[in-house]
Amino acid sequence: MSETIIIDLAQKSAETASEIFEGVELPEMTLWNLQSELQELVALQEDKKRNVYREGQIPVTLNFLKQYTIDFPEKFVYNAELATYIKKKTDVPAELHSALDTAVYLAQREEDKLIKKLRISRFLADGFLYADDFSCKQGTKVLAMIQNPSASLSAFTKQEGTLKEIPGQGWWLIPPKKRNVGYPLASREMYVKQIGRFSK
Repeated sequence: MSETIIIDLAQKSAETASEIFEGVELPEMTLWNLQSELQELVALQEDKKRNVYREGQIPVTLNFLKQYTIDFPEKFVYNAELATYIKKKTDVPAELHSALDTAVYLAQREEDKLIKKLRISRFLADGFLYADDFSCKQGTKVLAMIQNPSASLSAFTKQEGTLKEIPGQGWWLIPPKKRNVGYPLASREMYVKQIGRFSK
């Protein structure tokens, strides 16, 4: 069995900044706060025993990202554009530009985590269950939201299908009119809910 995934590159998030960042405490976007944050990232990068991508804290940069999405709600946020936006707002010293690029990357990743959390909360509120918690029965028609790591952490593909248990392979979601193509429930993060019939 194989699967086809459609990836929409540079897709703008459907969620607003107020929805994505609701309840997230962020410090003021001052040059002093930003420089302090960037200097900490530089120190982390120079410490060979630590990993800046796992340990880096970027709440100030994240606040700039939030403001960018408020200022330009229809634009997809590219790392280079966000870095330029921050430089214009704060006049970041040239020696911290590399650290700013790292901070922007980390902020985009953190925002993606927040979007994913928001989307999952909406799936659950709409009656979806995490696939591991769903009571699978042969032939059950379901609608699934399948996490798509090829696109981004927060990307989910909507897919209708029928549940089928395959000996030695576990449960699969088989799309309508397909016999040998599908999605193994255990292969990736998936949220499902039972439906009466397919939409097509």
